[in-house]
Order: sequence, then C-alpha cells, then structure tokens
Amino acid sequence: MLSVRGIYENEQIKLLERLPYKKRMNVIVTVLEEVKIKKPRPIGLAKGKFELSPDFFDELPDDLLNSFEGKDI
Repeated sequence: MLSVRGIYENEQIKLLERLPYKKRMNVIVTVLEEVKIKKPRPIGLAKGKFELSPDFFDELPDDLLNSFEGKDI
C-alpha cells in the first residue's frame, strides 16, 4: 500500500507526487477533511539576519570526516 498527496477539484484528482508504478492498477481514494494548502515560504526570509564566518566552507578535518563516515569506531 502506498499513500500520496493530491488535490481534488472540479471532479478531478491531481497527484502532488509521482507514483513509482507504470502499469494500470486499481486504486482507492480516501477523502480527508478540507485542508487549506499553504503557499511555499519565499526564499531569502533570513537574508541579512546572520552572517557565516569566513571559514564556514573550509574542509573539515580528517578526524571529523572519519567520524561522520564511521571510520573511527
């Protein structure tokens, strides 16, 4: 069983996600109570609110990288 989100409008259902199936299949549609869909948040809301230190994008030390990769266990 797989659940995907969709919108029902004007007697049609628009899926908001792709299904991994290519063949024709039977489906059951469950209708939830009316849900208001929020608009996506605009990009850049925090612009100018904080600064990254100049070394933020520097490479991590080998010992820390090894820890992330589970090599120091």
